[in-house]
Amino acid sequence: MQNAPLKPTSEKIADRTGVSPNTVKRDAKFSEAVDAIEEVAHQLINSAKVIQNVNRGLQNAAHEVESKAENVRNCAQNRTSPPNRTTNQRPETNTEF
Repeated sequence: MQNAPLKPTSEKIADRTGVSPNTVKRDAKFSEAVDAIEEVAHQLINSAKVIQNVNRGLQNAAHEVESKAENVRNCAQNRTSPPNRTTNQRPETNTEF
């Protein structure tokens, strides 16, 4: 007894669902396209989150620079040294023996 030739999967699904094998094949391609779009969408969302975090960091840095610039401007107007400024003075040495 010989085995009957196997039906392609698209024909089996078509028989069970009542549509043509070509419809099953088109639906499979459509499903693959939707999956690919979903993957790209997730990548775009993750990239947008990274960009958003970088943007926040840049904004924080810009505010910090502006704050320090304001301190320098205030000190220049008052002719005082900025707060927490370290000087290049030499430390005192003990010359007594």
